Amino acid sequence: MRNDPNQQENQRLPDDVHNAAQDPASMKDPLKQQLEKSEGLNAPKEQETLEKLRRQSGNEGEQKG
Repeated sequence: MRNDPNQQENQRLPDDVHNAAQDPASMKDPLKQQLEKSEGLNAPKEQETLEKLRRQSGNEGEQKG
């Protein structure tokens, strides 16, 4: 049975596959990863913009509960 052509030879996994097994987050969509990184950096500016828009529109955007 040695040298059986039907038996698959053990091969080393490609680095990206090996890394994904170690760190599942590494297989995330790169754009999504970039968005997640930038969300933390832009949060103060986004909050400032939201407040500015709220002041401009008054209470029109608020929902009545």
